Amino acid sequence: MEILSSSELKWGIKEIDDQHEALFQKVNQFLNICQRGRQTQEIIGVMSHLEKYISVHFEAEKDLMEKYQYPHRFSHVAHHTKFREDYSDLKNVFRKEETTLRFAMLMSEIVSDWIIKHVNRADRKLGIFLRERGPTS
Repeated sequence: MEILSSSELKWGIKEIDDQHEALFQKVNQFLNICQRGRQTQEIIGVMSHLEKYISVHFEAEKDLMEKYQYPHRFSHVAHHTKFREDYSDLKNVFRKEETTLRFAMLMSEIVSDWIIKHVNRADRKLGIFLRERGPTS
């Protein structure tokens, strides 16, 4: 099973579009690893990449929201904060259990939920706002 990126999620801002595409690729990689069974080192690599992604991507979005005075920026940043907390909890489960079925299901649930609810909804609204008022490079 793969989660494919959607052209509807393209903002027309290369930096953000590239970051979203990288997220989809890493989530697809994680799902493929889980289908193959216990691959602890590969999962550690994916989780490390996602942690870096979270930091870089959330800061990039925050900077754009502040620069262009996005009216929903505070709730958007609150979503980011909640995801960071969920991801931290997920890392704690992984430290204790490594590649258990419970961990794989939790990882899939958290990341899939994030893509469906945040990227597909909140980020889409932000993307529309920025296309109307922001950069297009």
